[in-house]
Amino acid sequence: GTLTHNEISEGLASHGAKLPKDLADILAAVDTDGSGSIDYTEFIAATLTRRQYLREEVLWASFRTFDLDGDGKISREEFEQVVAMSDKDDITKMFEEADLNGDDHIDFHELCVMMRKSASPS
Repeated sequence: GTLTHNEISEGLASHGAKLPKDLADILAAVDTDGSGSIDYTEFIAATLTRRQYLREEVLWASFRTFDLDGDGKISREEFEQVVAMSDKDDITKMFEEADLNGDDHIDFHELCVMMRKSASPS
């Protein structure tokens, strides 16, 4: 699923966290697709430091998370299963952006390109 910026703010406040003055800016930076909500990929990207994100073993671990049947590629079905967002159009868009060669699968190289692209500063 996804969390809206309001849901994140309310959740933090309800647990007694002091909200930083620049929380809106932080959430806007994490919300890389500008949808107004934080999805799974954006959340993972935000929780890893750039150095961790680009380490190959972390990328392999991410790849294996999506490659449910272990065949060395991520099918559209596997991607949908792991991401499990409610909006199928968002899933399709994310998958198609990552599937660089258009073979309806995401290989390790394509996942690395996607992850590194989302990790690079805008």
